[in-house]
Amino acid sequence: MRATADGAGAGFGSVLEALRAGRAMVDYLSAPAARELDGPACGEALVAIGAIASGLAAVRDGLLRRFDADSGHDADGYASTAAWLAARTGLGRKDAKAAVRQMRLLARHPLLGDAAAAGTVTTSRAREMAGWTGRIKDGPRPSGSTTRCRRAEYFSGHLV
Repeated sequence: MRATADGAGAGFGSVLEALRAGRAMVDYLSAPAARELDGPACGEALVAIGAIASGLAAVRDGLLRRFDADSGHDADGYASTAAWLAARTGLGRKDAKAAVRQMRLLARHPLLGDAAAAGTVTTSRAREMAGWTGRIKDGPRPSGSTTRCRRAEYFSGHLV
């Protein structure tokens, strides 16, 4: 069931309830029953897990963007959002820095971030498309940027 922008239809009464359900999903998929899937069923599960992981990454980017904008790391005495992520979530420093870079990249490309959050494209494809387009400003565009924009528009509608 896909939630609407205001969360209606999500089937959860709170963010905490949704997070508990996510943890329960991971626990179930780690249980012996899931280990009995055959090859094709594993493939179907991998596709579904990929879509869920991409959606969660987009949600994480949105939360991280707000946390970073509010300098949430300051309240816990950390110098940066990446340092806070590494210490509080158990990410390695390189992964924490990569998460912040991804969040900031998609913040500069809000349409791609929105497409990733909606499931239209994966966060991986959104990162690739951001690289194709660069940061295009209003006014005359440099040679080749129109082609990159068209390519990004095409793929945003055709890749998931």
